[in-house]
Formats: sequence, C-alpha cells, structure tokens
Amino acid sequence: MKSLSEASAQEQLLMERLSQVYKSATGGDLYRVLCDYQNEDLISKNQLPSDELEIVQNIISIIDLALSSLPSQANIGDLSDFWLQHYLSKAHSLSKPYLQEIWASLLKLEATHAGTVPIASLNALAQLEEESLNWFAALCRFSINPVDPIPLIYSVEDDIYKQQGLSTRALLELEADGLIFMRNDPGYFRKVLPPSGQITYFGQTLGFDVSKSNDLLNIGTVVFSANGKTLAAVLTPSPVPDFLDHLKSHWTHLGYLAKD
Repeated sequence: MKSLSEASAQEQLLMERLSQVYKSATGGDLYRVLCDYQNEDLISKNQLPSDELEIVQNIISIIDLALSSLPSQANIGDLSDFWLQHYLSKAHSLSKPYLQEIWASLLKLEATHAGTVPIASLNALAQLEEESLNWFAALCRFSINPVDPIPLIYSVEDDIYKQQGLSTRALLELEADGLIFMRNDPGYFRKVLPPSGQITYFGQTLGFDVSKSNDLLNIGTVVFSANGKTLAAVLTPSPVPDFLDHLKSHWTHLGYLAKD
C-alpha cells in the first residue's frame, strides 16, 4: 500500500471515513494503524489483541484492493456512515483473498454509483457459502448484456451448462440464496420492440428477429434478482467457448432467425 503522504485526497478520505466508522462501532483505533501502514511491522508494533489484529489485517487488505483501482469518478464523500458501518460489519471477518476482492469491488461500485449496493444486498451476500459463489460465477459466464445482465439458461441439463458445474440443484440453491428467480420451461419472455435487434456476449454480438414470435424473446428459465445483479456487477467471469454457437442453434430452433 502507499504511504499516507502518497495517497490521493480520495484515497485518504476513504481511509479516514472507514476508520471513523470502525472506531464508532468498535472503539478500536483503525486509523492508528493506517496512518503509517507502509511499515510492515506496524501492526505487531502496536501490539493489537489477536481478534483485533485479524480484523485490521482483513480491512487493510480490502482497502488496498479497493484503492489499487479506485475509479477517477468515485466520490468517497457520497458513502454514508450508515452504509459504511454495515459494510465493515460484514467485511471485517473476510480473510479469503477471493472474498476480499469481491468486497473491495462492492466498495468501489458504491463509491462510484451511490445507491447501487443497497444494505440488503450486503446482508445477503455476506451469507453466501463458497459453493454458491462458485455456482453463481459459473452462471455469470452465460450472461448477456453487461448493463442489464441476463443469464441465458434454457435447459440446465445441456452439456454446455453441466460442463461449467451447473445443475438443477445448483440453481435451486442460488434461488434459495436470493440471487436468482426461476420459472419452469419455457421460462421468461421479454417483449422486444422493434422485434429485431442483437444481444452482446463478452464483446461479441448475435442478432435476432422475433417478429414471428409475437415480438417475444425467450430468455430462459433464470433471471437475476436485485442481489444477483449487484453481485454480477463485481465479478469478472470469462466467456464459455462455443456458447454463441449453442445459442444460435437454439434460437434458430425457436424461430428467431439468429444472425451474426
């Protein structure tokens, strides 16, 4: 991490805000540790109790990740003390690197677009088990349209989904976790006007025309909940090879006249 003198005004403000909220909630002096965190021996020099030591180490790791790529348009001043208090109450116990990355990204997202990460989402995401996170990450590999993501799952028993670890059980667990909604086949439909357009899949596009289907586009049996959209916004999945070909074949079968 940078020394405090090297930190930008936004970065310093984030550290101060988190420290103030932390002290208010726990009585602990986090800023005492952060004010010279370039020194690797600082935490041990402060002789923190073991429980506080773990909390501080977790928070420092998350702050480090958040500050490493804080968007220029982020406004730390827009983060409310109430939101930060809830955020810290969930994030302080996270010691696994992949969880710290997710929660650093949640912090950046809220700082950049205030109100994007509601407290209800923080509470729900904090309860997720590693298995559910892995399933959800796999689900996001089939998601189109990054601005308003939709996971295109038509038959989870198809090999292309099973090869990514998805199953009926996985989807039921994700629904129980509050990340998705499910509907039996044929699933959900979206009205499309005009009836032709294209979807975007990891930078690639696929055209469609649903004029022969009452202007209704079948988007599969799964949609993200609000909490699911929040989590999807901070994950960085990779595309599934041949999924567009699979989708093109399925849409041709549905009569959507898919075209590149």
